[in-house]
Amino acid sequence: MRNIIFRGKTIDKGEWKYGWYVNKAKSKHQIVTRDYLFPFTVIPETIGECTGIYDKNGKEIYEGDIVSYWNGSLSEDENGDTEYNGIKYSKAKNKTSLVVFLNGRFKLEDNNALNCFKGEMALEVIGNIHDNKDLLTK
Repeated sequence: MRNIIFRGKTIDKGEWKYGWYVNKAKSKHQIVTRDYLFPFTVIPETIGECTGIYDKNGKEIYEGDIVSYWNGSLSEDENGDTEYNGIKYSKAKNKTSLVVFLNGRFKLEDNNALNCFKGEMALEVIGNIHDNKDLLTK
């Protein structure tokens, strides 16, 4: 069983806070951390749930994170490249995607199930949609 925790950016200082999500009123979204007695009011659009999956560096992956990935389990050619379902993957140029929660599961925005990478250790958090939107390439 995983701990269900969230993160959000505070309204006043724009700092990320991690803990439990509390919605006391329609306009007051808060994150309660273990370190503080009082909750932090956060920007609602920045709230994201922890997926329970870690990237290849041991960093927790949250909804709203931007990840870089390459599925290393596929057979490679002499250049380290591979093709799967008509899409060419390269170790030299990883793909990037946004972590989303859709249809009852965490997945990558480009339609890959997030948990399919768990054993591969192929995911790496490189930013998030709120601070680094420019990292998403289509």
